[in-house]
Amino acid sequence: MNVSPCKYPRCRDSEGNPELTHEQFCDACQRRFQRLLDDVIQDYVYLKTKLPRPVATTTAGRGAAKAGYGHPREWASSLAQEIIKTGVLYALTWLRETRGDKQSRIIGDESTQAQLLSKFWVAGFEHLLRWDQAPDMAEALGMLHNQARMGLGHTSMVRTLIAPCPKCQLRALAQAVGSDTIECRMCYHRMPVSDYGRATDASLAAQQRYNYNQIDYLLAAYDATAEKQEQATDQ
Repeated sequence: MNVSPCKYPRCRDSEGNPELTHEQFCDACQRRFQRLLDDVIQDYVYLKTKLPRPVATTTAGRGAAKAGYGHPREWASSLAQEIIKTGVLYALTWLRETRGDKQSRIIGDESTQAQLLSKFWVAGFEHLLRWDQAPDMAEALGMLHNQARMGLGHTSMVRTLIAPCPKCQLRALAQAVGSDTIECRMCYHRMPVSDYGRATDASLAAQQRYNYNQIDYLLAAYDATAEKQEQATDQ
């Protein structure tokens, strides 16, 4: 089986290049894609159900929910709609390309479409991974997810860890508060918290070896300089 660079948006290894993989997405990016599909549905649910409905004052002075507008800000309503619209577009394109059904459509109101999308992504995930438009789909949904997170102020509390990632060797390990899993924010390598101790020990051992080598190098450079100075003095 041929090996080629991972096509997931912004996949990078320790040298800044896409990971090499036998599939369209590397193992880490397959997990990223699956989590993204879950996240955008959660974004939609939050925008539609958690934000308070605006209140309009009636002529009688009583507050009444304004019909047809379920969000305190216009951008939230527009973003929720765009999430489902984009998801449906890619789902229908996939169905038409893979099944040859030009009449495929997802019926129902926006909420019903969101439920169908969630089920479709779970059932068809393995097929989506191999679809040639999956990288574009990940890019489009990723942008919407980032907009939702920034707009809602949903920033995760994470603890940055000292030891480098055992896979890419970059210092990008982080643990979300309350999570029992540690993840690299560069290569998306994941490991249980129980493995962190071994990763730290390995990192410290590598750092000690590096320090010892540097000391040997500096001592050798000092000796060579001192020897040259002695030779110059003798002349």
